[in-house]
Amino acid sequence: MIKIINRKKILDIKKINNKKWIISHAQCPYLVKFPKFFRIYFSTREKKSKEGNFISYSAYADFDKKNFSILKVSKKPIISLGALGEFNEFGNMLGSVIKIKKKYHMYFCGWTRKESIPFDWAIGVAKSNDGSNFSKIFKSPIITSKKDNLFLNACPMVYKFKRRYLMYFLSGVKWTIYKKKLEPIYKIKFASSSDGLNWDIVNKNIIKSKTNNECQTSPSIFYYKKKYHMIFSYRKGFDYRKDSKNSYKLGYSVSTNLVNWKRKDDLLKFSGKLENEIKKMQCYPHVFSIKNKYKILFCGNGFGKEGFFIADLKI
Repeated sequence: MIKIINRKKILDIKKINNKKWIISHAQCPYLVKFPKFFRIYFSTREKKSKEGNFISYSAYADFDKKNFSILKVSKKPIISLGALGEFNEFGNMLGSVIKIKKKYHMYFCGWTRKESIPFDWAIGVAKSNDGSNFSKIFKSPIITSKKDNLFLNACPMVYKFKRRYLMYFLSGVKWTIYKKKLEPIYKIKFASSSDGLNWDIVNKNIIKSKTNNECQTSPSIFYYKKKYHMIFSYRKGFDYRKDSKNSYKLGYSVSTNLVNWKRKDDLLKFSGKLENEIKKMQCYPHVFSIKNKYKILFCGNGFGKEGFFIADLKI
């Protein structure tokens, strides 16, 4: 049994002032340890256009190592939007950041807009010397539409296990129309690489679904007592924006080989009564350790519209 305890909101989007490009949301928080502080990367949104569209940006906030108080927030987006027609022309949504050969590598999804469907996602990679300002390594994505991998590739979580890099990401299964609205359905897949740049996709949905149109994303993996543990987000395919019964929840799976996963959602619980800000939704987890103790970052209601939280994992 894993319990999520000692929950605390550590970034409130309303308290970030004078940032015209940080208007709402702090999604997909991802922590990287620096010598003097913890840096938590996240994705945010500017104000919606008259047409109802928005652009997604990636940012970071630096936190004190003792009490997780905010030290500073990035003054500008950490990566520029793509040029006209490029895969990230309308947004960059960060997934994970790791070090490869002394450089920080950021794996992110880029947003494009479509005619028959509202948008598409593809996964790109960028690098940085200091972890503050990133530039794309390639103008094209590293994971995109191809045979058996149709569309909607996003939320890349990259790990190095032994000599291989593994990426766990969401991949689209289909678009469907529900109540005259287009809705995407996606599952978690994975890919492997020897260099973190060239990837071989395994055409397999690795987490068993509870319902036919279940959506899955943000798989965060950690190793404990000779097993790999994954905490991820899942939701039902429809009526998930306002109906809390269908909205994102946190799921849990276990594996011995990183390929075959056994789902055990019942073994992951929130302690006590849920706070109002996470009562309707819990999503986008990132698990990490400090002094051999595991913690988790995650978002709450409205897909992280007002910020993100930290908590301890009692295992």
